[in-house]
Amino acid sequence: MQVVAEELVRLARATLDASVGLAEEWSGAGAALGPADSAGGDTLHGPSFVAAAHRAAEAADVAVGRLVSVLQEDADDVLRVAFDVSVVDESAAHRFAGVPTLRRTGVG
Repeated sequence: MQVVAEELVRLARATLDASVGLAEEWSGAGAALGPADSAGGDTLHGPSFVAAAHRAAEAADVAVGRLVSVLQEDADDVLRVAFDVSVVDESAAHRFAGVPTLRRTGVG
């Protein structure tokens, strides 16, 4: 089971790295998403086009921010599971060896 805990830690690290990478990439690319105020030209609907494009860019920014948060929370959750697996593994090893173990409560 220790192998499982180690793999979970690697998965948590990869998930956290993905969230950091996404946040870094978005911070550079997200600013370029919104159009210039003159993008609508002299057309009748130009201002509404630009306003809609700005709203879409803001919504994308919120969505990416939420995704980054979810990935960070998932990494934390996977680490908690890795810890729990490690505790169970240690307890089982002691039990099979006939070594008394302290009872742990409140894990999680």
